[in-house]
Amino acid sequence: MDESSKAVRWNMPFWAERGPETWNLSFPDEPMDAGPISLRPWRKADATCRVEASNDPLILEYTSVESDLTVAEAEEWIVKRDSDMADGISIFMAIQESESEKFLGSLGLIDFIWNEGRAEIGYWMLPNGRGTGRLSELLNRFSSWALESLPIARIDLFTNLDNFSSIRTAERAGYIQEGLLHSFKPGRNGREDLLLFGRVGSG
Repeated sequence: MDESSKAVRWNMPFWAERGPETWNLSFPDEPMDAGPISLRPWRKADATCRVEASNDPLILEYTSVESDLTVAEAEEWIVKRDSDMADGISIFMAIQESESEKFLGSLGLIDFIWNEGRAEIGYWMLPNGRGTGRLSELLNRFSSWALESLPIARIDLFTNLDNFSSIRTAERAGYIQEGLLHSFKPGRNGREDLLLFGRVGSG
């Protein structure tokens, strides 16, 4: 066997494990709820709630939601969700009060690296949705669905060191703290140190 043949055979197992270049995302088929709260697609009528989020101090401190959004800007973001899903860029779900369908927050997967089989997950709640203790159940169910239904093997979750509520939510949803990343990402007040959590599939 010549050297070129050896190289091809050596690389075969590695390339065989690589995922697709992209994926056409779609919403979960099964309903996802955690007692009084549940997930649904974002609606254009949720625009005012995204505007509220863009003025909430905690959401601005700990997430990448833009500040001081207008209703038109929020509507544009919501409309773009469908094309981003079709292009395999992101999938966002609204968190609602199950009985009234009142908007409470957002949960989504972003930064897919399809050929490496991984993505990042994030979430936030408006003040009227905080303190229920149920977000971790939704995060757990949505994460399980993603790892079982999408061609990904790992989900990353990042939190600020002082975001204790998010840390508890991640741990209760089965995410394992794996390390501290110094100066990892730019934030509103400079580069941030972030805790890395991970959850992997069973395959």
